[in-house]
Amino acid sequence: GLEWLVVGVCVSVGGALGMESVCGAAMTYMIATEMVSLVENLEIFGLNVPLLEKLLDVAQGREER
Repeated sequence: GLEWLVVGVCVSVGGALGMESVCGAAMTYMIATEMVSLVENLEIFGLNVPLLEKLLDVAQGREER
């Protein structure tokens, strides 16, 4: 429910300020956090997805150098 509230506030504020990119940035952030959550849940269930694991490592700053 709170995510819908955030989107609603972003649409209102972005529309009032003439900056629609505010809403897009908020939704992109929410989509990214949900994708990270999905990868974490796949790992908990024991599914080995190397590409998703690499993306998760990069997103959390654990990239191997």
